Amino acid sequence: MAGKKGICRRKIYALIAIVCVFAVSCSTVSVENTEVRKTDIASPMPPAITVEEQLELPSPVIVDIPEVVIEHEEKEEMDDEIPFSLPFSGSELLGTIDAPARDDEGVIIHISLWETGERREKLEEAFRLYESLHPDVDIVTEFVDYPGYWGNISADIGAGRLADIIEMDREHIRQYSEKALIRDLSDYNPFLSGYGIALGFSAPVMLYDKALLADAGIVLPDEFTLEAFEEIGSVLYEKYGLMTETSAGIGLLESLALWYGDDIYESILSGDTGYLTLYFSLIDHISSIPFFTSVQREDTWNRFASSVDIKEDDGILQLGHCTVEPEAFFSLTAASECPEEAIALISWLAASPDLLPLFRLSFGIPAFRSLDSISLDWSESKQLLYFEAVADDSAIPLPPAGNTEIALLLSEYSAKVSSGMPAEEASFLFLEEARDILIRAGGSAAV
Repeated sequence: MAGKKGICRRKIYALIAIVCVFAVSCSTVSVENTEVRKTDIASPMPPAITVEEQLELPSPVIVDIPEVVIEHEEKEEMDDEIPFSLPFSGSELLGTIDAPARDDEGVIIHISLWETGERREKLEEAFRLYESLHPDVDIVTEFVDYPGYWGNISADIGAGRLADIIEMDREHIRQYSEKALIRDLSDYNPFLSGYGIALGFSAPVMLYDKALLADAGIVLPDEFTLEAFEEIGSVLYEKYGLMTETSAGIGLLESLALWYGDDIYESILSGDTGYLTLYFSLIDHISSIPFFTSVQREDTWNRFASSVDIKEDDGILQLGHCTVEPEAFFSLTAASECPEEAIALISWLAASPDLLPLFRLSFGIPAFRSLDSISLDWSESKQLLYFEAVADDSAIPLPPAGNTEIALLLSEYSAKVSSGMPAEEASFLFLEEARDILIRAGGSAAV
């Protein structure tokens, strides 16, 4: 598991570059052995490691540094038992909660979700099983693809028809809890706290076409900076016509501050434009490279994904100190007229051992189930090994209310920078509007 700790202890210049390309959402870290202050980050393109000084395309780039990946070339080389521990509660703590007996004809539990494909099919099968075990319970589901999900939820709130259970994410949970739209689960189980239960957990990862890079003679570098990323992308574009996927957006902006132990929302409230200017300068640079794309497409050699998406043949690049993300994260709404029955359903989904053969690792590393009773296939084993490598250095920070509006605003100004607006001008204009959003939302900072 090379590189479990090493990525995030490099020189600060390398840290800037790797975050600029890779960060999805990362936890706070302290940068040791540096004297970098916030005023030192004005230059958006600091020097990085040298890969090949004189590169004549289409000659392959050979970065002769050990790859920072979870590597097992042959499945047979793995131990029979994978050492693993999770910083989360186990099934013995949560257990399942019995639904209360009812004297009437039964209860209808409405649940809103955004899952698609195989995960939707598995949840639908689980709901059918629950209904067979509880004949007095009828589960009514509404699946809406994620791009339209929160708009649909807002419409339900306005119309007074919010479901009993809604699928939640870290970007919205503070907003919904502060508006008293979801309930504190400790009111129903003393072992629970907070406003939701996740079926599992994952971590962001960059996946790439390992065979393709090997054919091109490319080995990913240990310090995977923007310079190295650009050189590798250039070779693959010239040789195969492939694009290079990049990562941008509010997660990247949050991470630029977090690498220095700062919080971007506090920085915005204080009127500091340092991180914003750096961010928009990076957007300007990336948008000027013809083979960089921030849109997911088929003709790329890499993709930014969740550890849940790891497949057997994928190359895996660890993204350093990354945020552990809840998968299939369910909240109980304040609108529910059957909260006891709804919380019983959520706890059963999260903790019943009967669902392990069905769910396996489709919803990430199980939060409340032991994996001892199943044999993992190679893709699942790789997911488990990767998660183990990053979980100890991870956290689940919650952004403040107003962050989703700020994320949309950031996309607008990123597009303006890509169209020619100077980075410094964008940073000042964005700061003014983002600060107003935070103040209107209460001015609370992330925790």
